Amino acid sequence: EFEVRRRPVGLHHLVLTNSLADMGMWNASTGELSKAFPEDAQKGLAVDVADMEAYDKALRMFHKKHGYLVDPWPEELVY
Repeated sequence: EFEVRRRPVGLHHLVLTNSLADMGMWNASTGELSKAFPEDAQKGLAVDVADMEAYDKALRMFHKKHGYLVDPWPEELVY
């Protein structure tokens, strides 16, 4: 996503590692982990969420616990 959005000058090769082997398993495990969060965060993480602000808030909460632990996020990761 970084390469597609930013198109960094001089990037000639891109190696993807640690990609998902099974998206279904990832969705299931993420769903289980999200059950530990407050109801508003669970709604924000729902697939059919229409409120992008709620989604962003919930996703940041989720990542702070189970994902990208650097705080604040580097500018390159904020869209």
